[in-house]
Amino acid sequence: MKFAIVIILTIVGLSSAANILGFFTIPAKSHHRTLYPIFEALAAKGHNVTVVTAYPKNERLENFREIDVSFTIDIHFDLAKKYFTRLPADTYFFEIIYNWLTIISDTLDKVIELDEIKDLLKGHFDAIIVENVTPLTYFMGIVNKAPIIGMSSVKGWINAHDALGNPLHPVLSPNFFLKSGDNPSFLERLTSTMYYVTYRLLYRYYEMPRSTKIARKHFGDDIPHLGDIERNMSLALFISNWVQNEIKPTVPSVVDINMIHIKPNKFLDGSPQGVIYFSMGTYGMTYTVTQQKMSIFKEVFASLPYRVIWKTDMIQEMPSNVLAKNWFPQNDILAHPNVKAFITQGGSHSIEEAIFNAIPLVVFPVVIDQEQNAKRIVHKGMGLNLDIMEVSNRTLRESIVEVAENKRYKKTALKLSKILKDQPMMGVEKAVWWVEYVIRHNGAHHLRSGFVDMPFYQYYLLDVMGFILLSTLLFIIGVYKLMNFFVNERIANKLKTQ
Repeated sequence: MKFAIVIILTIVGLSSAANILGFFTIPAKSHHRTLYPIFEALAAKGHNVTVVTAYPKNERLENFREIDVSFTIDIHFDLAKKYFTRLPADTYFFEIIYNWLTIISDTLDKVIELDEIKDLLKGHFDAIIVENVTPLTYFMGIVNKAPIIGMSSVKGWINAHDALGNPLHPVLSPNFFLKSGDNPSFLERLTSTMYYVTYRLLYRYYEMPRSTKIARKHFGDDIPHLGDIERNMSLALFISNWVQNEIKPTVPSVVDINMIHIKPNKFLDGSPQGVIYFSMGTYGMTYTVTQQKMSIFKEVFASLPYRVIWKTDMIQEMPSNVLAKNWFPQNDILAHPNVKAFITQGGSHSIEEAIFNAIPLVVFPVVIDQEQNAKRIVHKGMGLNLDIMEVSNRTLRESIVEVAENKRYKKTALKLSKILKDQPMMGVEKAVWWVEYVIRHNGAHHLRSGFVDMPFYQYYLLDVMGFILLSTLLFIIGVYKLMNFFVNERIANKLKTQ
């Protein structure tokens, strides 16, 4: 009897397992580290998971398969060097949009060429989870008709929100490429509005046709337009939270998830000294830290009364109080009670880990969303914002000591940490629930907003405002002509009387 029950439960478990395909568009390690736990958790629940990744873990997990596309790392960063000849801070936003869309699409073009990828798409999947950035992201939905779930390690690209009909206000929800803070100036509001318009024009009239052309090169001219596939997306999972990001309205098909990659502390348990942790992430060191800046950091760190843990690829002789390596378990370090401050480039994932662990910050923003993140940290009172290209020994040392010793920064960090953690469902659990929700209902189009199918002139009430303006204008003209008529009649009568 017991054996029969085991067999029945096994059959039921297998029948509920889904085939899930995951794809990382951008070969950046931080993106994979943040979102990868979702796929591991889905596999742990019994689903058959296949992930296309540039950073395979090569772990033997049951019902978990990885397809290695690590060759895209060199392609992606070579293209980045080609297009970004200047620091992003010195680049016009038109160039930033064009460069990123081109880099990502050209990288994807090389991925689609792989026979292993084309064979993979012929299989059956119950859900496809993709990092949706450009239209070519959705090539996985060309052959396989499974529901598409978007994902992003940031708060979502404009086109992903548009595809789901999620409202984006250029002032209340400035794009992460912009420097706008919580109280934007008129120039920042104007820039944000121009950015939104420019992005949508470039995406629709440049990148969409270009990506569709690339897709038809690989899959034939009879495939549907990529815009139609994009608009068929069921759901999107975006890394965002109301502590670190702006408060904004969202439709049900846009789900904010957070603390995906954060795990309990297991490092630095034996260190009684105060610690400063320093990491400029994946891109920061490449763009900014020259030998001159290295010497400034080394001199300042040597003068501090704390131990310093420094994540850097530029390993050289360091002061006695500095431990430097090319990788550290960042969250484990930040979770240690003796860490006094975190010096960072201000990436979204690093900021989230700092808030979670209540660690004050010294931020050196460099690329993408980092300037915006840094402004919010200063506005909330959790840290300081410095320019890495202008920083001096004196400014750096004073800023580190101020953040590490002034209790108001730690007090604010503890308050924000408490708010961030106070959620009914968070982390991987929330992401997995929503993926399974889409699978259970064979898509989630019932969550899509009506804004998706609404013409832009109706969305922005241009027809309504045009009618009101025209009616008002006609009313004014009518009143003017009527008054003019009575005045002329009065004059005419007066002349007759005379």
